[in-house]
Amino acid sequence: MENHSCCAAHNHSKPATVTDPVCGMTVDPQKTPHKSTHEGKEYFFCSVSCRTKFAGEPSKYLGPKPLLAAPLPKDVEYTCPMH
Repeated sequence: MENHSCCAAHNHSKPATVTDPVCGMTVDPQKTPHKSTHEGKEYFFCSVSCRTKFAGEPSKYLGPKPLLAAPLPKDVEYTCPMH
């Protein structure tokens, strides 16, 4: 998308990172080849597996997320089960 020269408020560039709506991993939208568009919005994924799941049932992944029983410790690194 192009930035307009009228003012700085029209910054239309993609964010540095986004969250994969299927597994919750952080994804760089500039680097991932796994993308899907739903109702005019572009979504980004960590793997083809997550993208395929989303494409089959987008409403399942765009609804409210269940809360975890307890937050994960800060030193725990989450790894997508699709990898």
